[in-house]
Amino acid sequence: MTALITITPREDGQLWTTSMNIAEVFGKEHKHVLRDIESLLWDPEFDAPNFGLIEYQDSRGRSQRGYRLTEDWFTLLAMGYTGERAMQFKKAYIKEFRRMREYIAEQTQPIAVPTTMKEALMLALKSEEEKERALLLAESRRPKAEAYDRYMSANGTESVANVAKSLGTGQNRLFNFLRSRGVFKGRLPKQKYIDRGYFRVVQTEYRHGDIFRQYSQAGITPKGVEFIRRLMDKPSIVDAEIIESEPLFA
Repeated sequence: MTALITITPREDGQLWTTSMNIAEVFGKEHKHVLRDIESLLWDPEFDAPNFGLIEYQDSRGRSQRGYRLTEDWFTLLAMGYTGERAMQFKKAYIKEFRRMREYIAEQTQPIAVPTTMKEALMLALKSEEEKERALLLAESRRPKAEAYDRYMSANGTESVANVAKSLGTGQNRLFNFLRSRGVFKGRLPKQKYIDRGYFRVVQTEYRHGDIFRQYSQAGITPKGVEFIRRLMDKPSIVDAEIIESEPLFA
C-alpha cells in the first residue's frame, strides 16, 4: 500500500476521513467513490452526524466536490468493497482509526496533581523514567542519515516552506528551482517523483462557512529532502534524473 491513510480529528471529537483519500487508498476513481457514497444516502438521522460535504482543489487547481465520513460511515461504505486487496485496505483503515483514538485519549488524560511529598517524588521519578524511555526509543529508531531524522513530522513529510528555510533559501525560490529541474509542475511534484518516494501530495483542509474545503499541498519526505539537497549542490546539472543515478550517501 503506497497511499497514506488520512484520519482527521474534529472539534466535536469525531474522527473523519475523506472520499478523496478512500479513492486513493483503494485505487478507485474518485467519481466512482462519490457514486458509491451517494447510493447509500437514505437515512438523515444516521447521515447527518456522520457525513459532510467538502470542496477541494484537484491537481489542476479546479474546485471539486467531495465528502468527509466518520468511521461509522466509512464502515458502511467499505462493506461494498470486496476482494483480498480491499480487505487489507479496510483493516488498515480500522487500525488507523483505532490508533488515532488512542492517541487523542492519551493527549486528553487529566494530569494527576500530587497532594503529598511522597506523591510528588513518585510523579517526578515516573516523569524521568518516561523521558528516559522516550530517548531510548528515539535512539533505536534513529535513521543512519541524520537528515532523515530532522524533517520527520507526524505523517513523514515536511512543507516546502520549512524545507526551504532549512536549506537556506525561500519558499518561492525553491518552487522555481524544482520547476526548473523538471521535478515540479506548478506547485505540485510530478507523479514519477511521488512514486519514487520523494514527495507526497497532502490534502490540507480549512473551513469556509458551513463547508469544509481542501487543497492539495506538496509534502516532502526525508528522502526527498536529501534528493533536493544533492540537486542544489550541483547547480550545473539541469536534469534531476542524473542526480537520481547517484547513491544517497557516500
